[in-house]
Amino acid sequence: MLYLYFFLVSYFMVVKICGLTNEEDVLLCDSEGADMLGFIFIRQSPRYVEKGSKIFKLKTRAKKVAVLSNPEIKNIEFFAEHFEFVQLHGLEERKTINEFKKIGLKIIKTIFPEVEESVKLCFQVSDVVDLFLVDSSSKLKGVKSSLFSLEKLKDILDSEGKILGVNYILSGGLNPENVVEFLRILKPYGVDVASGVEDSPGKKSPEKVRKFILSVKNFS
Repeated sequence: MLYLYFFLVSYFMVVKICGLTNEEDVLLCDSEGADMLGFIFIRQSPRYVEKGSKIFKLKTRAKKVAVLSNPEIKNIEFFAEHFEFVQLHGLEERKTINEFKKIGLKIIKTIFPEVEESVKLCFQVSDVVDLFLVDSSSKLKGVKSSLFSLEKLKDILDSEGKILGVNYILSGGLNPENVVEFLRILKPYGVDVASGVEDSPGKKSPEKVRKFILSVKNFS
C-alpha cells in the first residue's frame, strides 16, 4: 500500500502557475492544486512584484518560486527566507547558481532551446541544477510570449526524455486548450503557465486555472 502511494505521488506531473501578483490568485492556485507558485522579480515584466509585497508570504501548500533574470548577487538571503526555489531565467553562469545553492535554495534553470548560448551554459551547469525549465527565446528579447521550438527542444532531450539527465518543466505559450497535446508528445516532469490562464496581465482567470490544472492532472 505504501509503495502504491509513492508511485501515485511521483506519477502526477507538476503544475507551476507563474506571474502571481495578488492574494486572491495565490490562494486560488494553491487551493486548485498547483504544485508551485511563481513570483516574478524582473522589473521589465508586467507581472513584477516588489520585495515588500505580502503575497508571497501567504501560507500555502504549494512550493514558492522566485523568478529572477541575471540577478546581482547581493542581499539574496531574502529569497531563502520566503522561497523554496529560485528560477534563474536569464543566461546565468555556475558562479551565480552556486551562490543561491549556498543559502539552501533549489535551482530551476531556464533553458531557451533556440539560443545557442543558453544551451551551452545549461550543459555546463547541469550537475548543480535541480530542474530545467524550457521556455521560448522571445522572453529574452522582451517579446510577448510565444511557443518554444519543438524541434530544437527534441534536439536536447536525452534517451530518457530529460535534459542532460535532469527533469524539466515545459513552459512558453501553454494554455488549457493545448497543454494536453504537448504532454502527449513530450511527457515532461511538469508544466508552467502564466499568460495562458489570465484574463489580463497579472490577473488569473479562475476558470482557466481550474481547467489547466485539471487537464494536466487528468492526463497524468
